[in-house]
Amino acid sequence: MEDDSENQAARIHVAIADPGREDNYLDIFEYLEENRILSSISTYSSNTRRSRPDILLASDEWCSEYSVKILEAKRNGIPVLHIVDGIVKWGNVWENPRSQNEAAGMPMFQPILADKIACIGSSQARLFCSWGQASKVAVTGLPRFDRYARIFNDINTTSPSKTPCTNLKRTILVIVANKPGYVESQVALARKSLDDLNSTLSQINILNKYCIIWRYGPRSPEVLPSSLHGSVENTGTLFDALAKADFVISSPSTATLEAMSMDIPTCIIDYLNKPEFIQAAWSIRSNNEMREVIESLLNSEENRMTYQRYLLHDQMRLDGLATPRVFALMQKMISISKASLMKGLKPDYSKIDTDPFCYSSLVPYSYHPEFLFPAHSLFVRSDTDELKAELGHLRLRVQQLENQITSLKWHVHNKSVFARSRRKASMIVHRLRSFLKQRR
Repeated sequence: MEDDSENQAARIHVAIADPGREDNYLDIFEYLEENRILSSISTYSSNTRRSRPDILLASDEWCSEYSVKILEAKRNGIPVLHIVDGIVKWGNVWENPRSQNEAAGMPMFQPILADKIACIGSSQARLFCSWGQASKVAVTGLPRFDRYARIFNDINTTSPSKTPCTNLKRTILVIVANKPGYVESQVALARKSLDDLNSTLSQINILNKYCIIWRYGPRSPEVLPSSLHGSVENTGTLFDALAKADFVISSPSTATLEAMSMDIPTCIIDYLNKPEFIQAAWSIRSNNEMREVIESLLNSEENRMTYQRYLLHDQMRLDGLATPRVFALMQKMISISKASLMKGLKPDYSKIDTDPFCYSSLVPYSYHPEFLFPAHSLFVRSDTDELKAELGHLRLRVQQLENQITSLKWHVHNKSVFARSRRKASMIVHRLRSFLKQRR
């Protein structure tokens, strides 16, 4: 009985800030369930303070609704852990409408709102450090990619790549990212790159040695060539598609790292000619170099494969499973939070050491968001007292508006009920009159 009570006491109540994105947490929840650590899961709400969660998980900080929840939880002393859902892309940060227009929202990760952010790999952590977020990074890997970690650790990456088979068809998987661009000119370039790729593949595959499969996201069909060389296979999971692929050509996306983790020769195709936060050993930036790069990819050149493994090591942590590391981070955050609350202190999570390196000592960067995001006047302001007062007034105004909306919903509902009752009464009166007429 004593052991059961200790286990019960150790169990944790986890809340999530962003309902609808539960896929990012499934592996964590399964791990907690299997180890009898999880007491309950809920969607965070300020109205449920009786069942105060031990920790809040988030994977989205750019939706204002979720961001408000994150900041409120922090004010209440609840630790918040952000588990990123993939890579960070140049376009998401610098060309997203949020970065260009104050009315469109706040720029991504400027700053990171959570107390800690579980990064996919070392390069992502360094990127966040360059934005002044060194105290928040933790390189854990992504729990939802643990299946790739298992495969990666089973592969003997020190041995040469397999020689391409000349007797059987080999599969080239082309992956088109969900978001080809933020403006029409970028979408047009994405469309042009895929048209060129389609043409080049048809020339290379003149002897029909390769099986070419195209896979796209729900928002990318409009950029595919009208007459594809190969077939479209969009059913099943990406993991299943990669398991059948011998080569991958992909738009910059997390899928690139997933392919590399399975030791598949992988190429990024991107005509935008912008810096990118993800790198591969093969890349196509224009039609001029396309055929040469693809032929190199199909030869699986060992020097390139060695470089691919190096890039993967930097971009995706795969030395063991991410889920236990994320749980260990959660435990430390919960422990610090409880100890700080007992002492009446503000929790300090900056000293948590879960990483193979201390990134805070590797930050020579000078970060100035007021110059990087000129459209956002908030970054220029230094009048903290007035900002605090404005925030207080805005909170009160939001609460007033929410009360008005609730009241309007109540009136609309009652009006609708009244209208239905009135129609029903009219029908009864009409039937009664008809009945009386017939009786006469």
